[in-house]
Amino acid sequence: MSVRDRKAKFIKLMERRVNNVLHQLKLVENLANKQNYTYSNEDANKALTAISKRVDRVKEVFARPEINYEKRFTLRGGDDD
Repeated sequence: MSVRDRKAKFIKLMERRVNNVLHQLKLVENLANKQNYTYSNEDANKALTAISKRVDRVKEVFARPEINYEKRFTLRGGDDD
Protein backbone atom coordinates (compact mmCIF):
# COMPACT_ATOMS: atom_id res chain seq x y z
CA MET A 1 0.00 0.00 0.00
CA SER A 2 1.41 3.39 -0.97
CA VAL A 3 1.95 6.27 1.43
CA ARG A 4 -0.91 8.09 -0.26
CA ASP A 5 -3.24 5.09 0.22
CA ARG A 6 -2.22 4.71 3.87
CA LYS A 7 -2.86 8.43 4.46
CA ALA A 8 -6.29 8.22 2.82
CA LYS A 9 -7.11 5.14 4.90
CA PHE A 10 -5.97 6.92 8.08
CA ILE A 11 -8.14 9.96 7.32
CA LYS A 12 -11.18 7.82 6.54
CA LEU A 13 -10.83 5.72 9.70
CA MET A 14 -9.91 8.66 11.96
CA GLU A 15 -12.90 10.69 10.85
CA ARG A 16 -15.26 7.75 11.32
CA ARG A 17 -13.85 6.76 14.70
CA VAL A 18 -13.69 10.29 16.11
CA ASN A 19 -17.26 10.92 15.04
CA ASN A 20 -18.28 7.63 16.71
CA VAL A 21 -16.50 8.67 19.92
CA LEU A 22 -18.16 12.09 19.86
CA HIS A 23 -21.54 10.43 19.39
CA GLN A 24 -20.92 8.02 22.26
CA LEU A 25 -19.83 10.91 24.50
CA LYS A 26 -23.11 12.66 23.69
CA LEU A 27 -24.92 9.51 24.82
CA VAL A 28 -22.89 9.53 28.05
CA GLU A 29 -23.78 13.20 28.46
CA ASN A 30 -27.46 12.27 28.22
CA LEU A 31 -27.01 10.09 31.32
CA ALA A 32 -26.52 13.26 33.39
CA ASN A 33 -30.29 13.86 33.25
CA LYS A 34 -31.36 13.16 36.83
CA GLN A 35 -35.01 13.14 35.77
CA ASN A 36 -34.35 9.91 33.87
CA TYR A 37 -31.46 8.34 35.80
CA THR A 38 -30.27 7.91 39.34
CA TYR A 39 -26.54 7.92 40.00
CA SER A 40 -24.08 9.06 42.61
CA ASN A 41 -21.48 11.74 42.06
CA GLU A 42 -18.92 9.02 42.80
CA ASP A 43 -20.21 6.90 39.89
CA ALA A 44 -20.21 9.91 37.56
CA ASN A 45 -16.69 10.88 38.64
CA LYS A 46 -15.44 7.32 38.11
CA ALA A 47 -16.83 7.29 34.58
CA LEU A 48 -15.47 10.74 33.74
CA THR A 49 -12.08 9.84 35.18
CA ALA A 50 -11.99 6.70 33.04
CA ILE A 51 -12.82 8.76 29.95
CA SER A 52 -10.15 11.34 30.80
CA LYS A 53 -7.55 8.63 31.39
CA ARG A 54 -8.33 7.04 28.04
CA VAL A 55 -8.04 10.39 26.24
CA ASP A 56 -4.69 10.94 27.97
CA ARG A 57 -3.61 7.45 26.89
CA VAL A 58 -4.61 8.11 23.27
CA LYS A 59 -2.55 11.30 23.33
CA GLU A 60 0.38 9.35 24.73
CA VAL A 61 0.08 6.61 22.10
CA PHE A 62 0.06 9.16 19.29
CA ALA A 63 3.16 10.74 20.80
CA ARG A 64 4.79 7.31 21.32
CA PRO A 65 3.17 4.70 19.02
CA GLU A 66 5.11 1.80 20.59
CA ILE A 67 2.76 1.98 23.59
CA ASN A 68 -0.08 -0.53 23.43
CA TYR A 69 -2.78 -0.51 26.10
CA GLU A 70 -6.23 -2.04 26.46
CA LYS A 71 -8.52 -2.00 29.46
CA ARG A 72 -12.29 -1.99 29.82
CA PHE A 73 -14.19 0.35 32.12
CA THR A 74 -16.57 -0.95 34.78
CA LEU A 75 -18.35 0.58 37.76
CA ARG A 76 -18.50 -2.84 39.41
CA GLY A 77 -14.98 -2.93 40.76
CA GLY A 78 -11.52 -3.61 39.52
CA ASP A 79 -8.49 -1.41 39.14
CA ASP A 80 -8.81 2.36 38.91
CA ASP A 81 -6.07 2.62 36.28
